[in-house]
Amino acid sequence: MKKIIHIYIMVFSAILFAQKRDSLPKFDDKYYLVKKGDTLTIELDEVMVLPKHKFKSRIDRNYYYWFRKKVFKAYPYAVLASK
Repeated sequence: MKKIIHIYIMVFSAILFAQKRDSLPKFDDKYYLVKKGDTLTIELDEVMVLPKHKFKSRIDRNYYYWFRKKVFKAYPYAVLASK
């Protein structure tokens, strides 16, 4: 009986004290390192901030949003056709 208890204790202690392997997470073929103080160094893509659209009339605004909707629907097909 003592042997079985010792085996259980050894197995459970090995499971409880097991640790994850240290590895760097991989995102889009780039590695991010954790520095002191839990700071992540992340390389971001460039972002353009454009001014808010100002339309002369309601018709211009409606046309802009209608045309934008059509472009967003057709753009993936244009990219596919260019390849």
